[in-house]
Amino acid sequence: MSSVEKRRSDFSCFKCEKIIPGPYTELSRHFRIQHGFKTADHFQFSFPNEIFFGSQEQHLRNKNGICSSRQVPHTFQYISLRSTLTALFSNEEFFSAFFSEKGSTDGFIRSHRDSSHYSTHEFFKRYPYAVRLQIFYDDVDLVNPLGTKVKKHEIGNFCFVILNLPPLLNSSFKNIHPFAIVKTQHWKKYGFGIVIKEFMKEITILESEGGMLLDIPSRSNFRVHGTIATLCADTKGAHEIGGFMSPSATKLCRLCNIERSAIPNHATTDSIVFRTRQSIDDGVQRVLHCPEEYPNGDSSTDCMHDFAEGIIPFFLKLCLREWVVNKREYGLTADFINKRISFFHYGSYDSENKPSEKFSDAILRAEGNYNIKQRAAQSLCLMRHFPLLFGDRIANNDPHYQFVLLFLQIMDIVFAPAITLAHIYILKDLIFVLFEKFNLLFPNVQPINKMHHLIHYHDIMRLHGPPTRYWCMRFEAFHYVIKRRAQFIGNYVNICISMAVHVQRLHCLNFIEDKLISTKPVFGRMLNPEVEISSPNWVVIAGWKYHHGGILVINKSFETSIMSVVRTVEFDAHYYVFVVENKTLDKTIVLNIVECLRNEPLDLLFIQSYMDCNPEKIKLWTVLEVEENLKKQGFGENITSILKGNEIDGEALLLLNNADVLNMGFKIGPAAKFRNFLESLKIPLNNNPSTHSEHPASTLTVGTNVCSGQESELESPVAHVLHETTSDESVELNVMEVLRKCPAGRLIISEYLGRD
Repeated sequence: MSSVEKRRSDFSCFKCEKIIPGPYTELSRHFRIQHGFKTADHFQFSFPNEIFFGSQEQHLRNKNGICSSRQVPHTFQYISLRSTLTALFSNEEFFSAFFSEKGSTDGFIRSHRDSSHYSTHEFFKRYPYAVRLQIFYDDVDLVNPLGTKVKKHEIGNFCFVILNLPPLLNSSFKNIHPFAIVKTQHWKKYGFGIVIKEFMKEITILESEGGMLLDIPSRSNFRVHGTIATLCADTKGAHEIGGFMSPSATKLCRLCNIERSAIPNHATTDSIVFRTRQSIDDGVQRVLHCPEEYPNGDSSTDCMHDFAEGIIPFFLKLCLREWVVNKREYGLTADFINKRISFFHYGSYDSENKPSEKFSDAILRAEGNYNIKQRAAQSLCLMRHFPLLFGDRIANNDPHYQFVLLFLQIMDIVFAPAITLAHIYILKDLIFVLFEKFNLLFPNVQPINKMHHLIHYHDIMRLHGPPTRYWCMRFEAFHYVIKRRAQFIGNYVNICISMAVHVQRLHCLNFIEDKLISTKPVFGRMLNPEVEISSPNWVVIAGWKYHHGGILVINKSFETSIMSVVRTVEFDAHYYVFVVENKTLDKTIVLNIVECLRNEPLDLLFIQSYMDCNPEKIKLWTVLEVEENLKKQGFGENITSILKGNEIDGEALLLLNNADVLNMGFKIGPAAKFRNFLESLKIPLNNNPSTHSEHPASTLTVGTNVCSGQESELESPVAHVLHETTSDESVELNVMEVLRKCPAGRLIISEYLGRD
């Protein structure tokens, strides 16, 4: 018996005639998993329907190496709206949340339910609990955007959300439902009509008098009505769905007939001709047919693409270029901007969206390039923090800075979670003033398309409510689910069906749970003294994440305890922030979230270091102060002519040796001139070696302590070194090392190196 056979015989006791199958044996193959989802009723799985577009002949090579041609079908995946609604209304929590929707009674517009579109729509008057659908479309890049197969593997994703649900539920990925996934190159070849045709068939049933019958065992003969309430997409996608020309056409807007050259002259919609049903039928290439509305009536603007990816980079780039090129005294260089962005202490709610340090002098000086290399969330964060980041360097009366502050006021209204009609009228006036200032500050700059969209916002907000309730931000985040799955499987053959099945499986997991999202109360009014209480670092209440040290806006006084109260001192218009006391009152409160004026938490920022510095209190070395100080140290009267002849002012580096000159990288001419200047300084200094001890260094005031906000005398670094020098020592000073020894000197170095 060989050694191998002997080893095998030793383990003969472990042999068994029948292998016991594992619990997941039936799910070992893909088709078995699919069969399990289909046959299990509690999964509520709706398998996508494959709809035929057309076919294309392709030449393929078989396993024997022989080339042959065959017809490859072009299809897309459609997920039935009826099956999705059936699964949703089978969930008890969804059913309860859907029929518990109520409008606001305090005059605020918080959702589509409070908008004029809902109150004036005849369909919603007949069916108050009709399903209101918000449609979204966008292209998704599944591969590296810098690769060569981007367009080949790009897919179009059609989704919808139900606006009857509160914003808390609609903010979750669980309530974003795809209904069609198609390759972009296919719909561009065959058109949108085939993709939308199946969906519009079901919309027609929803809008009919009998409604749509849902097969729910626990609710027999359950019918729902519904229609499309609004459509959201980026500018390119909205034009493609509506059948309009490209946004680069002469008539660039899908809501009105304005031409590109007339954008600066129309700050309001009072004199603009809107698109009507007749004008769309006459001028549009393709029109989607809907019994209740036409595409223009349901279209809305998207504040994510208009602001975060359009107007914010446009305005910031224009203003930064003005400050960098024409106002160098501000010191807003690319290196300075990147350092401020990097070292700024962002709050807990903006730490994940802090801007990237990608500014360069070439980008800041370039004309016509408005890309600041930031994502949408980063652009919003940068714009909100811009006054805190750079307000200390910019004068209060700077017209471009006032232009930025005016735009921040517009953003406060557009991105507010609740608005009133008064806010809408104020927004219209602010946008009018913004256009006037833009024409004065940038007369030679052509506004971008998204800047024109601003004049439509007051009408859209009155029609549909706060823009953040129907923007594309959550849909764009949902794309990550599809991208991640595509990158994980790495197989792009029939990629549409792979993505459709994946998102349907995810929804099956959500439907299994009884609770789509936790709505249990965190605490009550009365607590048992024997109950053990923990102190977490953060909690999530009603979809908002609250950190220790955060700020909530309250609208009444409280006298009980749990939360500390801080008082607002003032609103600082220059930094565009509310200043609060850096201490808490003795009183604390038990606060119910619904009693707050706004549930959105704010960050409490402790601005120290450079943000406490007031530029008006900074005392720099002027030319006269340098002359006076040098004369006190024994320099002759000719020091004035030496300084002026070499054009050395009070912020320059006064004393450098030859090694320092080489390290600073001067060209040959300036380096020689600088060396001659150094030699001229050494001559009067060597001729007066005995005068240093007559003037103590402590009598010189050359700086101020700006961090404390009060002036304080600082010892002159030049006087300190000269005081320690004797006649036998070489007077060849390294002023860089000298200036680094005190805050005033370091400030001078920073100001000097920040120059061009």
